[in-house]
Amino acid sequence: MKRFFMLGDGWLYFKIYGGVKHLEGLLYNQIHTYSQNLLHSRVIDKFFFIRYADPDYHLRVRFHISPQSNYSIDTLLQEFNKILEYSIHERLVYRYSLDCYSRELERYGEDKIQLAEEFFQINSVHILEYLKYEYSHELGDHDRWIWGLNYAIGILGLFDLNIDEKILFTKELKDSFSLEFPVDKPNKIKINNKYREYIDRLGSNVIIQEHYDLLGLSSFKPKHEFLFGLLHMHFNRLFRTEARKYESLIYNFMNKYFVTLKKKKH
Repeated sequence: MKRFFMLGDGWLYFKIYGGVKHLEGLLYNQIHTYSQNLLHSRVIDKFFFIRYADPDYHLRVRFHISPQSNYSIDTLLQEFNKILEYSIHERLVYRYSLDCYSRELERYGEDKIQLAEEFFQINSVHILEYLKYEYSHELGDHDRWIWGLNYAIGILGLFDLNIDEKILFTKELKDSFSLEFPVDKPNKIKINNKYREYIDRLGSNVIIQEHYDLLGLSSFKPKHEFLFGLLHMHFNRLFRTEARKYESLIYNFMNKYFVTLKKKKH
């Protein structure tokens, strides 16, 4: 399985540096519209993004040109330049560049990296559609947090996992993140109170399962590292800043949710 792609070797990989809120606006407006047009016209067959800091905050946006497409890399590059033209002129985007794409074969596996990329695309589109909805309906950060949590619960539901496996997996993640974000007694009380506050909103089906059906995940029992990678990238895409802190809290909630669900079934 190919790991490294040079510039223009099937993939176009952009790094876009700018203000956090402006880049999010670019994402759910211009970049979302453009990527959907390319997907529908089959110019590209994969698109996904992540947020990153190196240490400067930026977006990483990747397009994979469809092998059947006659679209040239130069044309796509010129069109993307046009999307960023206003933001660069107004200094809302202060730098952007192209880079090579190196796949994370160790985390996802050589036999599953393409499956992961297809998952990333669906997840990216769902998140951009949610962001557009959130801003148009003037929803708050807590709404994004709850949506992201319910979506993560939905991700686990896509795979061949029983309730005990979900409890074990989320406990492993919760315990692992507690090393970075220790939960002392006062914070544990806060988490429990917050869980009780939101419990009626947990488990809502926000994931569009039919979009994932073609991936055949329901018969796939994933390794924990693979599944963690999908969840981790989901939270990275969703939250503007402090994604790991939110991720840590959500794993606590997910574990409580599945434990409660098991008790209700017995």
